[in-house]
Amino acid sequence: ALVVRDGRITRRWRFYELPVSAPDEQRSVDGWASAIRDSLSEAVRRQMISDVPLGAFLSGGLDSSAVVALARRHASGRLQCFTIDYDERQARAEGMVRDLPYAERVARHLDVDLHVVRVGAEMADHLQEMVWHLDEPQPDLAALNVLFISRLARSHGSRRGHLVGDVVDAGDDDGDVGLAGIDGGLVFAQHV
Repeated sequence: ALVVRDGRITRRWRFYELPVSAPDEQRSVDGWASAIRDSLSEAVRRQMISDVPLGAFLSGGLDSSAVVALARRHASGRLQCFTIDYDERQARAEGMVRDLPYAERVARHLDVDLHVVRVGAEMADHLQEMVWHLDEPQPDLAALNVLFISRLARSHGSRRGHLVGDVVDAGDDDGDVGLAGIDGGLVFAQHV
């Protein structure tokens, strides 16, 4: 924080120190993978406690795939997963990568149900609705994907599309990067 008077900084201070623990250089890759798996598994288990059906968004990326794999262990019934698909030619023309082939592969591997909403240019007609639901400015149009996938999940009786944090790989790689990105994620994926 700082105080500015007459165009000059008169006082500068930190009003909060983030707690930082000493680096654990003794832990092996397997140890770190185990710690992440255990923490993520516990977070997913806590989110699975519900009196309404739960579902998961599944893009086929590392983050959503890991969450679905862990949620499947805690699900009382067959886990319902939801994703989005675009016209292949349109997606390629706009430089987008379709999630569906990856989501289908993960769904088969994990033996979960995968429901798909197919969309096209008509998504733009719902921009105003998306902004209203967000209730704040949002520069990432991936929220349109979330709107359509959430509607699909709701039509299947699921009240919650997210199980842990933001597991939607709908236009960005935040979750995958958080799990060490694509290359580092391969190490993590081998341990889940």
